[in-house]
Amino acid sequence: MDKTGSVIFLLSERTNRYIPVGTPMSWSSAQSLCRKKYTDLASMRNQQEKEEILKVTDPESRWWIGLFRDSWKWSDQSNSSFRRWNYGEPGSGNEFCAVLNKRTAAWHDISCYQKFSFICSVPMLKVLKVELIAEGSVDLNDPTGQEAILEQMEKHMRDQGIHQFRLRWRKQPDGEIFHKKKEEQKS
Repeated sequence: MDKTGSVIFLLSERTNRYIPVGTPMSWSSAQSLCRKKYTDLASMRNQQEKEEILKVTDPESRWWIGLFRDSWKWSDQSNSSFRRWNYGEPGSGNEFCAVLNKRTAAWHDISCYQKFSFICSVPMLKVLKVELIAEGSVDLNDPTGQEAILEQMEKHMRDQGIHQFRLRWRKQPDGEIFHKKKEEQKS
């Protein structure tokens, strides 16, 4: 019988799921609803997020996003230098909130009191479970061995281009991480 156990990979690489809400509201009402039901109004920190948001919105429409004029910051406080303003935008005056124009795929600043549909975001956490099998006399419950295995897994993930993650062992109810796997009964 081999000892087996699992390591849980918590990839905290920030990914989001986007929820379009078709009920027109002012920017602050949209932000409140997103914060109550989801997380916040959607932020577009890069081209990939912009493309994901464009996939869930209707064509020929404007959608509130989480960008507002306080040096043009994101509602969820995330940082990004990514900008996709329409030509001539942002303007001046009393236009303190941003909408995504689906037709042009660009942003426009506009009065926060106007009513538009909006996009909420929900952060997603990727979890990956891996089963390890030790052959021979290797003691997988030895803390030194466990640390060495985690270090090798971390190196492998970084070599694969994954840099934001957390690895940890998941303890069983009895406090052990690994148990001997019972042989499957032959029928």
